[in-house]
Amino acid sequence: MIKTIVVLTEDSNLIDMVEDELREIDRSIYVKITMSDTEAYRFAQKERVTLFVIDNELKSENDEKNLGLRTAQRIRQMKRHCYTPMILIGASGEVAYKSYNAIHDCAYMNKPVSQEQIHDCLYQELLRPGCEIKHKFVLIRQEGLLYRRDLLKLRWLENSKKGMTLHFADGILKIPYRPYSEFMRELGYDRMIQCSRHCYVNKDYIERVDLGEGAVKLLGEEEKITMTKWKEETQY
Repeated sequence: MIKTIVVLTEDSNLIDMVEDELREIDRSIYVKITMSDTEAYRFAQKERVTLFVIDNELKSENDEKNLGLRTAQRIRQMKRHCYTPMILIGASGEVAYKSYNAIHDCAYMNKPVSQEQIHDCLYQELLRPGCEIKHKFVLIRQEGLLYRRDLLKLRWLENSKKGMTLHFADGILKIPYRPYSEFMRELGYDRMIQCSRHCYVNKDYIERVDLGEGAVKLLGEEEKITMTKWKEETQY
């Protein structure tokens, strides 16, 4: 199947660098170049794209910032592109942090980018295996540091005014209190179920639910978790 790459940018130098590298990688790759976020979005609605290269520094009619990031987020919401690799260019600092969590499966580079950076990034994204999701890495803040964690390994969490404790399959991470809905919305994750006032469990780790005993048994956890808000019709 012919690979299709969408390049969304107004930067002629960036277009030249991407085209030069793609000619070296595979001349059969179809490259859709556009300067319009609307055109890129509509193309993604109709076609299966192998990779998106999006310039965050796009001009908008209202002088909006981070138009590239918002376009990437809209495309990511499409079922056919929920795991399609993306490269976001012109992202650094807080923008890079937000793109990593909100978009996932996203590489990012600050400007100016070099030919070598473009080369390495395109090779990495185009030559990797298919898009079956095996990980969902996010960055979580703790006391001024960013920790890289795989959300698919999050078994359960406790959240109270004292703080939030995240129980991963490979360890525990404690962070300051955050409203649960705000925290999960930022991470873009929806596999958690509330089973008590302060406790949420991952649907994918539930081994069994004992309604009589009022407890949930999770895979990999020795002790059961008490539940007070579970409903019999809850689907998992």
